[in-house]
Amino acid sequence: MSERLSLFPMNRDLCAVARYASLLQGYELAHLFVPKYLRMGEEDVSRLDGGTPACLRLTDYSKDKLKDCDVIYMDYDEAMASIDIYKEIILHASEMGVEVIQSRMLMRMMKDESYSLYTADETPFVMSPENDILHEVNVPVVMVLSHGLQTDQLAVELALWQHFTEAGYKVGQIGSHDACRLFGINDIPDFMIEPADAYRKTIRFNKYISDLISKEKFEILIIGVPDAIVKHSNRMLQGLGVVPYAICNAVRSDVTIACTHYGNLKKTFFDEVSRYGKYRLGSPIHFFNMANTLVVPDNIMFDDITRLTYTVLESDFVLNTLNNIKAEEYYLFNVLDKNSAKEACEAVQNTLSGNASYMR
Repeated sequence: MSERLSLFPMNRDLCAVARYASLLQGYELAHLFVPKYLRMGEEDVSRLDGGTPACLRLTDYSKDKLKDCDVIYMDYDEAMASIDIYKEIILHASEMGVEVIQSRMLMRMMKDESYSLYTADETPFVMSPENDILHEVNVPVVMVLSHGLQTDQLAVELALWQHFTEAGYKVGQIGSHDACRLFGINDIPDFMIEPADAYRKTIRFNKYISDLISKEKFEILIIGVPDAIVKHSNRMLQGLGVVPYAICNAVRSDVTIACTHYGNLKKTFFDEVSRYGKYRLGSPIHFFNMANTLVVPDNIMFDDITRLTYTVLESDFVLNTLNNIKAEEYYLFNVLDKNSAKEACEAVQNTLSGNASYMR
């Protein structure tokens, strides 16, 4: 029997979870909670991500409505007014016997002393460069990268998962977001986000994937890569691209997709990103998802840190922009439009099967 699952607070990644709720493993959606002060209750989830209306309604959080669920998944969102809101909901859940699943980022922000990235029974890693190798991964690999937050990366990963599973493939998947575990999908292992250098991460991730493929006999592998591929600026480092560098060098990609923010871009932008993928990451990029998000840096700094402001756009507007971009050898799409997402997944499959005549 499926458990009733609620999500809080709804953000772009959790909107993707809601849109692909039919793929959830052992859960059915109960409420899509938003903080009551936002006054967005009863709005469609598309109000948050600008995608195709999904007939999925947001719910203003209240303790009474928490009774309708067995599990609540909570993600960290820096736009939340206070971390105390999370603590209050966790207390409510404890009183009602509702299971709480927290994302790793939320655990970190809550300073939960019981949480550790390190696994006690994990085999220690010993670096010996003279003996280290990278194992070949002998299945088609689709890599999903991003230029930062709110680029609808998780939605792209779930769209690919749905497409290839429905096509009859045995799909292996590593997700960029902790919420992937709700779908029975592996998320990025802890050792990729613990303090360690890129060499160590690369060797370990390659061995991890090689062992996984050998054990599960997957026919295709989809890897969602956390963190941005490049820094935004010297004040917005976005991980400096270290984790994407390690993962892309650990596993050769056959198709690479970059999720970027909205912009009235020229072909030179896609050329530069594709070359960066080829020479820095070992894989040229020919697929681009343009998100329904315009991003600009704030002029005001908080605690000596520049913040980014995100503006939500609609898929129709973004697709109209894409149609006017002349980027012949690249495939441009918007995953929050159902038709665009379907066509992009078919194009990825065509590429893997050697029929790439669709490029425009």
